[in-house]
Amino acid sequence: MKDVSGALFYTAFIAGVLAFFVWHIGNRLITPVNGILFMNMVPVTTFIISVIQGYHLSTFELAGALITVGSLIGNNLYTRKINKKEAVHFTESTAK
Repeated sequence: MKDVSGALFYTAFIAGVLAFFVWHIGNRLITPVNGILFMNMVPVTTFIISVIQGYHLSTFELAGALITVGSLIGNNLYTRKINKKEAVHFTESTAK
């Protein structure tokens, strides 16, 4: 019988526990909204790897990938704009 203790350890502790904590630390750093958008990058990354390996994509698949990437970029720019306005407003209110 094959020993699977290494795979079991990886699945239980590395992929299960460590990934959970790292994901939450990442969400604190990039905000939960961006974290959700980055989760949408998982299928886009898989899609890109499949295309590199020779998969022939359809127009709808390409459109979906572009919408996902566009929403990530758009949300990031919007969030930066809002945060910049709040920082300017906070600076002005504390200067008075």
